[in-house]
Amino acid sequence: MTPKERGTTEATLSARLHAVLGGGHAGAQLELLHREAEAALGREHPLSLLVEYHLNYHLGPSRPVEQSLTVWADLRDRARLHLSECHPTAMAIRACHARCLSRRGQSGDLDRVVDLLRAEVDRRVRRDVHDDWIGVARADLAVALLDRGRFGRFDPRLRQRDADADIAAAREMIESELDRRVNEHGPEQAFVWDIRALLGSALLAAAQRASGFQQQMPGKEVLALSEDLIQLDWQRTSRHTLRALRGQLLRAEALSLLHRTEDAEAEARLASVLAHRYPEHDSGRALLVLARAVAARDRPLALAIASEALTARRAWFAAGAHQVAEAAHLVRALSAPA
Repeated sequence: MTPKERGTTEATLSARLHAVLGGGHAGAQLELLHREAEAALGREHPLSLLVEYHLNYHLGPSRPVEQSLTVWADLRDRARLHLSECHPTAMAIRACHARCLSRRGQSGDLDRVVDLLRAEVDRRVRRDVHDDWIGVARADLAVALLDRGRFGRFDPRLRQRDADADIAAAREMIESELDRRVNEHGPEQAFVWDIRALLGSALLAAAQRASGFQQQMPGKEVLALSEDLIQLDWQRTSRHTLRALRGQLLRAEALSLLHRTEDAEAEARLASVLAHRYPEHDSGRALLVLARAVAARDRPLALAIASEALTARRAWFAAGAHQVAEAAHLVRALSAPA
């Protein structure tokens, strides 16, 4: 293949990739495009690696988590050999590997994910990549810290057990990144609202560890933020999206904190139904939120819902994952004498 022919092939395959990603229902088309890219350009060509990244991103939710983790680790290692350290594809692959490790949720993984993402932030800062890439890594690290604060009690190999410190560090990181995104992109961009939703999660996590009056102010703040998130997403898309679902779950949990139990139950019940639209999403979370909202009114019903959440999480996460342990803990609590 001459350099000119190679350039034409690269441009054609790149254009097709963008068309496939923009059209939805991409699985079979991505598989075909991946085979063609490998045949024409070689397995380790940057464009072949990019197509493989998108293919695995698409297929990941349908695979057992251990299989998916093996795929991402292999792709990460090959990207390390054939792409520059902070090539966009290499950064995206490392991020997906870390998220998959988080989904595995085995003993020690909470610390491993925090370590990986802290190193990723340091790497991007050291290499002076664009601020948005650094910001994405900081947001990923904040999520890992929130997860460690939330699930750490289920991990016997956790290095440190200071959930309040993890949650506070995550909140500080999120607020700093939110300020940067607003200043650079304006307040109405989806990129900005994603970090606002993450701030809601951090405020909620801190409030849930408080009591009484200390829950009221953050509860009201999360409620207002979640309602803005749902409204803005509808204005932008005119349809229900995964971002709106996240807003609904934040709203339901905020309403529970504020002791508006009927409203919390109604919102959580709607979210638990809509969650089935998103097979790539942890549907067990919506059921857990609903079970907690129902518990004060109807404990047997709450137990049935929590049991359904446990089943959903066992299907989505690996056996023994701390996300499964969270659901099992609620089932045990609701099964105990009142």
